[in-house]
Amino acid sequence: MKKNIALTIFVLIMLVTFSCKQELRNKEASSSSIELPMLSEKVANQKEKDVTKLIEMAKDCGETFDDFFERFAKDSAFQKSRIKFPLRVSYFKDVLDDSLSVDVIERSSYIYIDLRENSPMVGIDYEVSFEENGDQKSYYLTGIDNGILITYIFKQNENCWYLVEILDEST
Repeated sequence: MKKNIALTIFVLIMLVTFSCKQELRNKEASSSSIELPMLSEKVANQKEKDVTKLIEMAKDCGETFDDFFERFAKDSAFQKSRIKFPLRVSYFKDVLDDSLSVDVIERSSYIYIDLRENSPMVGIDYEVSFEENGDQKSYYLTGIDNGILITYIFKQNENCWYLVEILDEST
């Protein structure tokens, strides 16, 4: 009987000992896992700055609009580097109001716009077209029977193309 009690006490001590060590390991793991995402976020921000600097340094553009637009449509870092910030965005705030509202988007709050022709705009039928006016090109995204009409206005500056304005006349 004394052996059973001693064995039970021994097992309980072992359980308590290993349980405490496991809890300590979990705490260590959770504190290091909190630091890793913050570190990787800093690294990602630095990489974006480096890529933007690289793109800005290679400003010997001389590219055709078609070459520029193909890259602009699919490369988020290149897209952000080729927008004149603050970006002016005009739109109808209310369907009943005929006047356009204007917002300004800063570089820090800009979100990539997928302008590829095969862009996955689920359930939306649309056509794309371009119009040229000197050193300005307009890209039209026109919905088919759905009220979408968005114009992206690009201008050439020092032989480089830039997005300078978005006009959303959708209803």
